[in-house]
Amino acid sequence: ANDITYDPKTNRLYVAHCYVDSTKISIIDADTLKLVGSIHTDAGVYALDYHAESNTFVGGQGKSGTIFFKYNPQGTKLLTYGRISPTPTQMITQGICRDDQYVYHVMFSNSSIEPYNTIIIYDLEGKKLAHNVRLSISGQEPENISLVNGAFYIGCNSSSSTQLDIYKSVLYEFDFSACTPCP
Repeated sequence: ANDITYDPKTNRLYVAHCYVDSTKISIIDADTLKLVGSIHTDAGVYALDYHAESNTFVGGQGKSGTIFFKYNPQGTKLLTYGRISPTPTQMITQGICRDDQYVYHVMFSNSSIEPYNTIIIYDLEGKKLAHNVRLSISGQEPENISLVNGAFYIGCNSSSSTQLDIYKSVLYEFDFSACTPCP
């Protein structure tokens, strides 16, 4: 598994696999944790999030590109219906989540050019970069991101042990309506 998202209407977990098969999404029963099926995408994804209000998925691909998916009528494939072009960066998409206005990619970098982890934020309406927030998390690889009641939860691969460290972050200081795209 590379990223997991949850559909509360069906009580199913959807798992993106990245390198094993980036077009395959495994479907897991959330109560039993048993594999109940799989679907494929018409574009590979590393990160995946389900948005219940719009009944759509958003996926992260490559170096921060965002892809929007909907089910085909047969329910055997997620079909691309929109895309936000990647932002030039040395960072790697790790996890993705969204709300009604923005898509949030948590990005990892161990590059000397960009030696910091970030959240790259895309404006859904304008389909463009809204902001790039540097995280104070360093020395760890962020693996996923969730947005719960206005707070981000970022799971990081701990460099000192085999555990997953969870960080909580709130972006109070940003007025996204006043943001201009980053270079």
